[in-house]
Amino acid sequence: MERHEKGANAPANPFDMLFGGGGGGRRRGPDVHVDMEVSLEELYNGGQRSARIGRNIICPKCRGTGAKGGEVTKCRACNGQGVRLVQQQMAPGFVVQMQETCPECGGRGNIAKAACPHCNGRKVVPDEK
Repeated sequence: MERHEKGANAPANPFDMLFGGGGGGRRRGPDVHVDMEVSLEELYNGGQRSARIGRNIICPKCRGTGAKGGEVTKCRACNGQGVRLVQQQMAPGFVVQMQETCPECGGRGNIAKAACPHCNGRKVVPDEK
């Protein structure tokens, strides 16, 4: 129960894994908990309450690119891959090849020409529902 409340995945059903039933659903965020005061009468008879809940939505101005006007260019350092290969010689004749996140684009694979003024390049804006 505690793992589920913290957003961890529930234990996988082995039949779903065998027969392809795993992972097809919509991704969900963590559950939202709201503290409210209710009377004993409301608790017993039921009722309806409304609450304002804050959330982040994709920026409508840049459509989630984080760039002004949605203008992004492919990162030249990683060729749009978001990662790059680094070779390091450990000893004569012994070379290790490692993969690292591109430091130029931060692993995104693209670079914004100018940050979106609406979301300041964060790709999401706060919203209330």
